[in-house]
Amino acid sequence: MQARLIYLAHKERESNNLHDCGLAKIKNNLHLFLFFFFLLVLASCGFAEKSAITSVLEKRDQAVSERNIIAFAQLLADDFMENGINKEARISQEAALFKQFEQIKMHSHARTITLHGPHAECEQSYSLRVLRDGDWRSMVQRERIQLKKNAHGWKIIGGI
Repeated sequence: MQARLIYLAHKERESNNLHDCGLAKIKNNLHLFLFFFFLLVLASCGFAEKSAITSVLEKRDQAVSERNIIAFAQLLADDFMENGINKEARISQEAALFKQFEQIKMHSHARTITLHGPHAECEQSYSLRVLRDGDWRSMVQRERIQLKKNAHGWKIIGGI
């Protein structure tokens, strides 16, 4: 009888150990699930921000290609500043550039966007083709654009 009680006590401990082990596995799996879920949420936030920034940069390509100074101006932040040139001066420069050419075609590519909270940096290449006096000229350049998020979305603050 005593042997039977010892055997039952041993089986109960094994059962508890298995139960405890099962709970530990569930807890570990839950931690892993929460960790990966959190990473997924962070990644999706970054994806949404990068998509919004890409949209701004594509609108810039379109504004330049259409020589649309109003659309171009809407992409710049009020506090735009580059090499001592503020937003109004930069818009004037771009308007003068638009007048120099009969047509302009701009296309950006090979883009890398890095987020820093409400700021971002985009490094990209762009191809620019211009028509002047019946001759097409083209160039490819690399640029680093700085952007800032405000109440109206992402705006360019420098680098163009």
